[in-house]
Amino acid sequence: MAASACNSSESAESGAVEPTPVTAESEPAEPEPEADPPSKIPAVPSAVIEYAAALDPLLDLVPAQDDSFIAVRDAGAALELFDAFVGVATPPVLKRFSGDPDTAQVRAVLEQIAGLRDALVGAKVDLGKGMLFLEDDGVLIYGTASDDPSAIKVVLEAMGSGELPEHCVAPTSMPGYAACGDDEAVLAALQPGKHGATLRASFEGALEGFTLDDGNALFRLDAPTGPVYGAIATPPGRMHVVVGLRDVAKELGKYVAGGEPKALGLLGRDGAFIWANVNLAGFEEQLSQVPAPMQNVADTLTGEVFVGGTEGSPGAMLVGVNDPFPASGLVSIASMQMDALRAQLPEGSTIEVEPIDVGGASIPALHLQWALPDADIATMKALGMQPEGWAFSAGKYAGGVFGGSSSAVTSVAGYEPAVPSLDELPTNLAAALRSGDVGFALHLPFDALQQPRVRKEAQAALASGGGGINPSIDPKFLLAAYDIASPLSSHSMWLASPADARVLHVSFEAFGDASTDEGRAALEAVGKVAAGGSAEAIYGALADAYPSSPRSHRYALRAGRVELSPAAMSASFLLGVTAGVSVPAFTKYVERAEAAQAEVTAAQKAMIQAQDAATAAPR
Repeated sequence: MAASACNSSESAESGAVEPTPVTAESEPAEPEPEADPPSKIPAVPSAVIEYAAALDPLLDLVPAQDDSFIAVRDAGAALELFDAFVGVATPPVLKRFSGDPDTAQVRAVLEQIAGLRDALVGAKVDLGKGMLFLEDDGVLIYGTASDDPSAIKVVLEAMGSGELPEHCVAPTSMPGYAACGDDEAVLAALQPGKHGATLRASFEGALEGFTLDDGNALFRLDAPTGPVYGAIATPPGRMHVVVGLRDVAKELGKYVAGGEPKALGLLGRDGAFIWANVNLAGFEEQLSQVPAPMQNVADTLTGEVFVGGTEGSPGAMLVGVNDPFPASGLVSIASMQMDALRAQLPEGSTIEVEPIDVGGASIPALHLQWALPDADIATMKALGMQPEGWAFSAGKYAGGVFGGSSSAVTSVAGYEPAVPSLDELPTNLAAALRSGDVGFALHLPFDALQQPRVRKEAQAALASGGGGINPSIDPKFLLAAYDIASPLSSHSMWLASPADARVLHVSFEAFGDASTDEGRAALEAVGKVAAGGSAEAIYGALADAYPSSPRSHRYALRAGRVELSPAAMSASFLLGVTAGVSVPAFTKYVERAEAAQAEVTAAQKAMIQAQDAATAAPR
């Protein structure tokens, strides 16, 4: 894809050293593990965002009567982001299925999108002026340098668009712009509302905490309860979607509230997490009805919840407590029910109460050891995990840690809660968490899952039918999905509650971007690996070319030069938990829908048969 119209640069590049060429050898050199990995991953600085079109003049174009619209300031930047997430890895993966007509169609669409920017420029569409889509009227307004306002129809037709606008005009009230739609009268009546300042204020109120000028696309959509406001920021290598939740906010406010993310100090290197600050007042009625042994535990809860990777564990599930003693008593109660607990475990598994030394004091912990097939145990150990789990209450947290040894317990028990630096997180997520306005956050880093060792173990698990993989799923499709996801470096989501607002943020970080030499080299590396190249050699060369880059840890991680920690596997743990909950729920929904449809079909058939019988009866 051609260079973007987005004039962005990243501050990390200002003092970059001259890179050496990135090359891939057919036979990779043996990767050298980091003997003494740095204790802290450097923060990746935020990109400087400069979109082609200014925001306020574009908002001024919105007609006064239009309640629903989408304004795009820089289509070129959006297309480059699509290329970073989809264009580099998907095409080579789809070549594996060259005989499949469905994938051939997808490849054709990707090729059309790849050439879209050049086609728009060729049709004299001025991407620097932005675009505006009026949903109510079905009108597209776009900047143009052509005397023919219908030039964009040629592009849409060439891309195979089935529905082309019937009319295109050059509104005299909007010089430099063309407008296309199906209603000629609507086009003739187009007038700019010139109320950009009012619209800006509405957006800023609904999306409090988000810098509106960072948005490439802004949208206001009509809903039964009132307009929904949102924005999409597309700095190099990132897509950040922000939506104001309006009336939903009041309901959510009952259950989560902004707070200090102290439990994130437990997050292990390259770890994923779900963190929440629960508003316990919203659960007052439910908590008052818990059984007597649990009432004392409920009274100690702080509201903080952490699920994710800690030092020594890929899967910790913890709640904050101001006194660990009541919850620790539950371990003693469980010790009296050992026979019942053992009866519920897979054959060969064990569960015992064991003492663990924490700072000279002994705490009781339930120790569970799973009996798994040898192949699954070998896979876990190869990825730095253990087939065991621990339940305990000590220090400021109660809960369990899974996949690690007792050292995972002591690291939690000895932790003194404090707000961590959060420098290893994406800058937008870190800034939101530091503000204290976030009540819920999720972060899934994926670079560790692209490490050669992880891919090797995944292939082995698929080949052996282990790991709980559905045998009806062709392994090649799972590996294809794995490679298609390779441009994605991380995914984050958080709910912010500044003042009285509730704002949902969803963010995706790409492994590379098109704004710098380093970013382009990273995208090229992803494409080469997806095409079958050696991850060790290709990502290793990238790490060698940019040793001082803040992203160098990502490169070394994918090259297999960084020893995997148990926490690095927490993304797969959280994805597994999510799938374990959502897939059965979705399956039940489908089953209920199919059963309901069957009942409707049977009733319809019965009615038709009754009508036929009535028609055929003698009169």
